[in-house]
Amino acid sequence: MFPDSISLPIWLWIKTPFCNTFLAENDRDEALICFVVLKNVDTMRQGDVLKHFHDSMKTADAVRSKKTKPLLLRLNGGPGCSSLACGAMKELGPFRVHSDGKTLYHNPYAWNKVANVLFLESSAGVGHYVPQLAHTIMQHNNRANKTIINLKGVIIGKAVINDETATLGMYDYFWSHALISDESINNMHKHCTFAPNVNESQTCTDAAKNVDSVLYLLNIYNTYSPICLNINLTDTPKKTSLVTDPCREYYSDAYLNLPDVQKALHANATKLDHDWEPCSNIISWGNSPSTIIPLLQEFMANGLRVWVYSRDTDSRVPVTSTRYSLNKMKLASKIPWYPWVIKGEIGGYALV
Repeated sequence: MFPDSISLPIWLWIKTPFCNTFLAENDRDEALICFVVLKNVDTMRQGDVLKHFHDSMKTADAVRSKKTKPLLLRLNGGPGCSSLACGAMKELGPFRVHSDGKTLYHNPYAWNKVANVLFLESSAGVGHYVPQLAHTIMQHNNRANKTIINLKGVIIGKAVINDETATLGMYDYFWSHALISDESINNMHKHCTFAPNVNESQTCTDAAKNVDSVLYLLNIYNTYSPICLNINLTDTPKKTSLVTDPCREYYSDAYLNLPDVQKALHANATKLDHDWEPCSNIISWGNSPSTIIPLLQEFMANGLRVWVYSRDTDSRVPVTSTRYSLNKMKLASKIPWYPWVIKGEIGGYALV
């Protein structure tokens, strides 16, 4: 049992690794932003990880600049990708990296304008980590019959929440956006089961390879964006773009490999013999569940808010996958499909 409780409202958020700019109206008051690195996460028990998270939140609660703002824990997807490199440096953090890979500039759409943001660096524990962490917090609160951690809800962005419908939705998105042929999608529907942990037929495998062959030059994580054709850094910073810069991942990667930056972050204490990378191909991720729908249903049954969203320009975990997966839950609609608007323009659509 934890010795103290956290009264600050908490939202947990998971995001897939390839990041986009969130454009929203924010106020001018900046709150706390902090980074936590979990050391030896592979050997930590679930309770140890949760206690580390709890202790980190107590620190954030003590020094935050805005006591009324909620705490948002941000974990990256992948699995095996960095919350610091993707979430903080490329998406919703207070700074972006210039094209020289050495200097920073302010992000006017940073989320710490509206919340205290905690980026938890735990590459071995991402993927479906947010739902399971939230479930553990909820269980501890229920067993203690009191609020140990004041968890308000979870936000899941562009994430796989049900394997079967996610894969089907991805291929249907390819076809609906004129990325693959009628023949390709018909072959996929006819010969593939899309079921998790199933060895698909050779005909299905060949159909999938055919799809890959026509998409290899496309950034499927941002379908209509340009691709980076020159990964070299510049001697002096070029003009910045808050909308899109297809090469920005190379800027932040270079910045986070600077020795003085790593020292300031208390990172790379073991002095790796290779460059740090934002996503790991070394970690073997083989124990993720095929669906987290039961967890989402349990959250809602216990009064936690669940926000699931997708972009229609991301074809890896597209809006079709999200809609197919949520439809499996057979939820009743409280507020019908409606547009949400920013400064007189439609930013997207929502359903409650």
